Amino acid sequence: MYTEASDRAFIVACGCTYLGPEYDARKWLGPSPYCAGPVVEGYSYCAEHVEQMYQKGTALRKRKKDIKRAEAAWTLESLFHEVVAELESEGEIEL
Repeated sequence: MYTEASDRAFIVACGCTYLGPEYDARKWLGPSPYCAGPVVEGYSYCAEHVEQMYQKGTALRKRKKDIKRAEAAWTLESLFHEVVAELESEGEIEL
């Protein structure tokens, strides 16, 4: 069984796991061409490749489903508030 500490020690021992755009597993013969440089704390990549692999703002583009769900909830909430305001103006309910 692996723990977070043992996983981290293994990653540090292996080094940067960046393969690069030239690597194609279907065609590559021999061992994988890992960068193997010293890793940045909390990542499995070196300082140069962390910037390439974890670009700011890129995760937002992949969350379209969550954004649509949130917008639908906000639309329902605003429609609910409109109905409550209309009922209050007609005097049918009091809050």
